Amino acid sequence: MSRSARVPAALFSMIALGIALAGCNGSTQDEGSPTPAPAPAPTPAPAPPPPGGIGPAGGSVSGPYGAQVTVPAGALSSNVAITVARDLSGAPDLSTSDVDTAGAGFALTPHATGFVQPVTVQVPFDSDRIPTDATPALYKAEPGGAFAPITTTISGDSLVANVTNFSWVIPGYAATRPRVVYALAGVNGANRVASFKIGKSNGILSGPTSTAPVGTGANSVTIHPSRRFVYVTNGTSGVPGSATNVPVNSISVYALDATTGTLSGPIDTKPANGNPIGAVVHPTGKFVYVVNEVRFGATLGNVSVYAVDATTGALTAQGTTADLGGTPATAIAFSPSGRFAYVTYILGATVSQDFDTVKTYSVDATTGLLSGPIGSAPTGDIPWAIAVTPGGKFAYVASLGTQGSVNDVALYSINATSGILTLKSSFFLGGKPASLAMDSEGRFLYVARQQVDNNQNLFVFRIDAASGALTQTTSLLTSNGSGPIAVVAEPQGQFVYATGDGGVIPYVLNPASGTLTAGPPVPAGGGGGTGVGDPFFFAAGGTSPVWVNGCTIIADNFFVFQACPLSSGVGSSGGGSAGSTAVAQSPTHQLDVSAGVLGGVITSTPAGIDYNSDGPQNKINAAFATGTTVQLCGSKPATLNQVVDFKWTGSGGCSGSATCTSVNMGADRSCHLELTVRPPG
Repeated sequence: MSRSARVPAALFSMIALGIALAGCNGSTQDEGSPTPAPAPAPTPAPAPPPPGGIGPAGGSVSGPYGAQVTVPAGALSSNVAITVARDLSGAPDLSTSDVDTAGAGFALTPHATGFVQPVTVQVPFDSDRIPTDATPALYKAEPGGAFAPITTTISGDSLVANVTNFSWVIPGYAATRPRVVYALAGVNGANRVASFKIGKSNGILSGPTSTAPVGTGANSVTIHPSRRFVYVTNGTSGVPGSATNVPVNSISVYALDATTGTLSGPIDTKPANGNPIGAVVHPTGKFVYVVNEVRFGATLGNVSVYAVDATTGALTAQGTTADLGGTPATAIAFSPSGRFAYVTYILGATVSQDFDTVKTYSVDATTGLLSGPIGSAPTGDIPWAIAVTPGGKFAYVASLGTQGSVNDVALYSINATSGILTLKSSFFLGGKPASLAMDSEGRFLYVARQQVDNNQNLFVFRIDAASGALTQTTSLLTSNGSGPIAVVAEPQGQFVYATGDGGVIPYVLNPASGTLTAGPPVPAGGGGGTGVGDPFFFAAGGTSPVWVNGCTIIADNFFVFQACPLSSGVGSSGGGSAGSTAVAQSPTHQLDVSAGVLGGVITSTPAGIDYNSDGPQNKINAAFATGTTVQLCGSKPATLNQVVDFKWTGSGGCSGSATCTSVNMGADRSCHLELTVRPPG
């Protein structure tokens, strides 16, 4: 979502108030003191410093709400009337494409005053509004220049930095989003959906930062990739819900605060087709799919599809899909482009050849409904979870048992053109694997099984990028008994969360060894649910390297994604402890390229981008050093015989109608090439 390029109007009203307060408190005269007696005529002496002036001996000047400037001895050679005011008059705009404000800006005057030694500036900021994965910093601007971050430390609710000259300063932070786990939690015998902040350095979860009521039988929590909405499916029976107005067999929508991640609602509830056990969001964010797992007594084992209102979050039912006449669906996943869907099925009221299979479907770009199946592959017995690699080359299915020659964990290759799955191999894990998760970079597959065996029920497998083969790196125990279990990986790939004794357990991933280190659990998870593998989902949200709300790019020639590249931003490293956090600009920024309906070939100088719409598109983005000028050159695809015209659009200077364009990497950039067939003549 876009942000205003200027400081919000509310801040200007606060600035005006600050100026008024500064004016009221600026007098140094004490009207109640007696008039001093005239002094004898002295020897001529230098004029006294102006009111509030600081001279060579140094001193400090205070401004509104705790702002302060401290000048050390020797920093000035003469007296200067220093003021600190909440005033951004004449200041340049703060580039809020990369930075959000964390408080009001201050003018340090006289502007351009220089110091022989650095002086210390202290500015208040609102620490409660800083996301868990952001580090606040002071941004400083010169007249006629732009705001840029300076090395900053945190001291309570103030930001402290050293400067060698005066201008404007604003407290801010890199434009990131909070890292939060959303799960079901029992409160006074009734379930609620709750948010838990993720500790930036260790993944440990806070106590609930917000809760909201859910319906009876609530069994899964899913987050929209924009981090603006959360979905809860309410089943047929189970733990009583705290929302008496939410019916069973439904999906509810909750609103998220974009900065803090706290939730409220439900803001919308729609009926599902029967016993919903989980919701999955389409990769574009345009549709939500609810799996209706009705095993016996009715032929309702299908998937409900809802369109998402991007502004309000409200759902519009598109209908049911993937219906095989009574063979219940249990899980759904999508290819990264969103063009293909994969649905698993189990034995239901009607015995057919469709149970214990995973079907491939095509996805309608307008309605989100599935057509097909266009392919089928066998699974183990009672397939319960499916995961697809970020590159779309492989899929994995976890089943509660074996079926024929297919064991309970199966690997499938994905045809790049047709999207159809082909079984490659399977192995026996045992103990009813019921939940799968994959880190955003496709390095590891996490498998949680319901049944504890040999003191282990959570497994980590390293994924071979070329073959999809799995190599176990570690296994551990999350609980002392068997029962429902779920595992999720947060979007940045640092932490893993699983349900176990005491609630949700955080784990820190060692990416070199693939091992997990456990932290203390929080009481969440919504135990005592309604079915096998319940809770079917809980969710972990944060800044994703693959989906960030706010831009439009074409992922392929089928779906238009509302997405943009991850902003490296400022202050992406370091902790939040007082007095210890240094902030520096990112050394690199990401460049993303895309092409229009006719496709194209795009290469970069320096090397890094190598896009070909007719071939592998695995180099549609690359990181370049900050400040680098990257030249992008395009050509038409080999399959296009007509004469074409070029049009470049994007950020950082990406524009024009020549075959090549240049992009300055002062920030994350995107560049789009649109080819049009030139009319004859």
